[in-house]
Amino acid sequence: MLWWPTYAQTWVLPIDAPAARALIAFHTERRGAAVEEDLPKGKPLFTGVVKPDGMSILSRRVDYPENALPRMRLEFTDTPRGCILAIGYQLFLSSLIFLVFWSLICLGITLYLWWGKGQLWSGLAALALGLFNYLFFMVSFNRQINKSTRALQEVFED
Repeated sequence: MLWWPTYAQTWVLPIDAPAARALIAFHTERRGAAVEEDLPKGKPLFTGVVKPDGMSILSRRVDYPENALPRMRLEFTDTPRGCILAIGYQLFLSSLIFLVFWSLICLGITLYLWWGKGQLWSGLAALALGLFNYLFFMVSFNRQINKSTRALQEVFED
């Protein structure tokens, strides 16, 4: 399990970078796609921006709220026999703020109860609640990384 909500992978693909970007773009719904022709055929796996050169930023497409959904940064590098795909996963800023905010609130309550009121057991309960919140969020983030990785594998297995 990760201790900070980021993760990185590197894949070696047997196809060149422009073809890999085209595959990702085919399965990606552009953010703000206003015209029906802008949407890919079938149900897209991702939503985001696929740039023709450089870095692409996307996330797995979900139809329900998911706080621990990672943002994926894809970098394609051409090699003589294909390309290297560097994948970076990190939380969206709003989710990171949620995690840090509630962790600090629980820590503040714990310190107040320990040193301000002298209540050891209540402070331990607040600390346990903060740790549970953090661990639950990190487990959810890791599960979402696995789902996003499987979706990427689906794209390149065809």
